[in-house]
Amino acid sequence: MFITATDVNRRLFDNSPSAIEAYKKFHAEALSIVPESDRRQIKSILSYIFPKFAALQSAANRIEIPYVESGCRKHFRICSAEIFHRYFRLAISEGDISDEEFRFIFGLAKDGEAFGDRLVELANQKTPDGTTRARIFLRRFDDYIEKVPKSNISSIVQVLCNIGDELCRPEDDLPILFGIRNGFLIEDGIIKLLYTCDDENKLKIRYKILSKAISEGQAVSIIAELVERLEMQHREDHNQQPSPKEEPLICKDHTLTLKKMAIEKIRGFAQSNALLKIPEFVYVLNLWLNWDDEYRIKEWVKGITSSDWDLMIFIEKFLMRGGNGSYRLDYKGLAVYIDVPHIIDRIKNLKDCGRLNDTQEIAINQLLEEFRKNENVNADKMP
Repeated sequence: MFITATDVNRRLFDNSPSAIEAYKKFHAEALSIVPESDRRQIKSILSYIFPKFAALQSAANRIEIPYVESGCRKHFRICSAEIFHRYFRLAISEGDISDEEFRFIFGLAKDGEAFGDRLVELANQKTPDGTTRARIFLRRFDDYIEKVPKSNISSIVQVLCNIGDELCRPEDDLPILFGIRNGFLIEDGIIKLLYTCDDENKLKIRYKILSKAISEGQAVSIIAELVERLEMQHREDHNQQPSPKEEPLICKDHTLTLKKMAIEKIRGFAQSNALLKIPEFVYVLNLWLNWDDEYRIKEWVKGITSSDWDLMIFIEKFLMRGGNGSYRLDYKGLAVYIDVPHIIDRIKNLKDCGRLNDTQEIAINQLLEEFRKNENVNADKMP
């Protein structure tokens, strides 16, 4: 009976933040179904299994446990939200990845092509909730970092910088307020993996690995955002009191070199008209604008949007999914690159073309609505 109650309310028992009063109420109700003679033993067991339960039983009667979900998951502790359900089944959930399969996948890392092919295969496999198995792999990537042989680090980084964009699938895109993007998980995994290169010449070794991966890689979104994170490590306000693992991964001069390489990579994709197809297009476009000549970027946008259909795709890229599943067009962000009044007639024609999908219709309707609002505001300001 107690297991049934905890299974239904497993979110209350994991290490993520939640309301203290809700904990108190649930624990009181759950323990009430346990015979009085067994409650002491049950409390002892639960205190060992669930860190928050132990805190609730403390003299302070307060929950002040730091969020250690990653560590609990890594050690397969029941208090991890991602591990909890496995303790009440005879097999892992459909679509999940077992520890054995994780070890097998990482074992492929010495052969970059086989490792990359396996990750793309995971991206093509769906879980019951509609997301990909690649997301499961990426979420638990850092649980296995310490077990990766140093001889395989370069191969893994090269693969992720080459096929990483293929792992960023629309099915895994979560609302703005929830979850972490696959791209961030990849970048974070690369950085944590490279921190394990802690030899005497660690800065040079890490740079050598990154330089080769970026020069040969095709995952422009991953490369651009990775370089941005490396660049942030050298900003004066990045860390006031950095811990050892928050120290810059590579030296500032090498970071600038990688930034130049990333810019050239973006330019190459822009020239071949492949840039519009990358998963984190708007983010990368904004980085490009910050890093490169503004005139170059604006001219590229002007050229790519000369086609009505590419203009539609460009506008759709600025549509953001909100926390409640709705969509919102980043009108101000779009206006940085496009003079909306000059393309409004084309937009109206697109609206009536009959070829738009649901999200494209949302983008067009919101664009027209925002345009009308701005027109009314400007009219009100006229003398």
